Amino acid sequence: MLNNCVLVVSDLHCGSIFGMLPPNFETSEGVPKPQNPAQKYLWECWEHYLERVEEIKSHVTAVVLNGDLVDGAQQAQRGSELALPILFDQSQAVIETLRPLFLITGRAKWYS
Repeated sequence: MLNNCVLVVSDLHCGSIFGMLPPNFETSEGVPKPQNPAQKYLWECWEHYLERVEEIKSHVTAVVLNGDLVDGAQQAQRGSELALPILFDQSQAVIETLRPLFLITGRAKWYS
C-alpha cells in the first residue's frame, strides 16, 4: 500500500536539442518548433510517466522539481545545442511540460 508518495522531476533541460519539448510548441514569436526524434521519444516517455502517476495520484503528497528545468544560455557550448535560445521560450516549454503533471497531482505541494 502506498502512502505519502513524493515525486521528483529533474533534468528536463527544456530549450536543449536533447531536452523536453512539448509537441506543437510555438515560440514567443509564433514560430512552430517541431520535436526532433529524440524529443519525440522523450515526450513518449513523459506520457508513460504521467500514466503511472495517474495510477497513484491519490497518494502523491508532494512534487519536487530538482533542477535543470531549463537549459539556459549554454555558455560552454555557445548555444550550439539550443532548440530554444530565448529563455522565455524555455520557461514556457517547462510550463507546458509540467501542466499535465500539475493537473494530475491535484493538491500535492510543489517544491523547487
